[in-house]
Amino acid sequence: MMQSLTPPQNATGERLTALADELRSQGLADNILYSTLVVENGTAPDEARILDAEILRGIANGSLRFLPEPKDGKRKARKKKAQTPQAAAARPDEKAEVAIMDNTPAVVNRPLCLREDRAYLATWLYLQITRRTATDDDGREVVLARPEVQNHHIMSILRDDGALFIGEGYSNLDAQPLADLGLDVNLPNEAPPDRCLSGGGLKRYRAGYRPDPASVFERVVDVVDRFLDFDHSLADQDTMCEMVACFVLASYFLDAFEVAPYLWPNGDRGSGKTTFLHVLAELSYLGQVILAGGSYAALRDLSDYGAV
Repeated sequence: MMQSLTPPQNATGERLTALADELRSQGLADNILYSTLVVENGTAPDEARILDAEILRGIANGSLRFLPEPKDGKRKARKKKAQTPQAAAARPDEKAEVAIMDNTPAVVNRPLCLREDRAYLATWLYLQITRRTATDDDGREVVLARPEVQNHHIMSILRDDGALFIGEGYSNLDAQPLADLGLDVNLPNEAPPDRCLSGGGLKRYRAGYRPDPASVFERVVDVVDRFLDFDHSLADQDTMCEMVACFVLASYFLDAFEVAPYLWPNGDRGSGKTTFLHVLAELSYLGQVILAGGSYAALRDLSDYGAV
């Protein structure tokens, strides 16, 4: 394995520097490297001789090289961590006006939430972008012989009145930029794609389609009744299916309640507890069946979004 050493600021470092100069004089400048070994408290003469011998052997067998000293005599400083937009915004310049807010600002921090008496839904859309023209080297617009097609995956916010908020550059979608939403958006992680509103569903909602709540409830009851048997349970089959349907629909309105119910299936082996959980997860808001191998990070992110 290739190793490298940085000459320390002591007698050993001087010997390493002299050795590097000798190698340069022999036309081996391209093979000269700095090392990452730093001797802080100096080296005893015997140890220094052993170190020199090891260096010479390393150079002879090609396992050790030295980097040349930078031309400006300065080594590169460690690259600083990029500053996040939030951190940059938290440090206004001297000309910016700063005021203390009276209340905590409203934030869209769940894919489905109520904020200031309005409902907001976040979904991650797939957009197909087709380019039929391009600009040549002379700045002229030319028609492409074959249109360029690209797929983009972006986050969007749908408001209860059908208004769509999306990133810049998508004006032909009849959408507004996210900056016009009037609320901060804090959704660092994408929700599971199979649990988000689809592009087709978003189009139908914006076109004015609104499902009948009673019909939705009846369909949920039918699904529960199709897959689960509540014989010998707390109540009869119809009552239990309706109770589960109420829980499913309530999971989409967590922000409207102060407390939320919790269903605890229990019974003997083979009684259908796992099937019950799978049906519940498929119907509920961001439903997820947690397995023993699930990561805590994934569970934390889903919990932050109010998942069932």
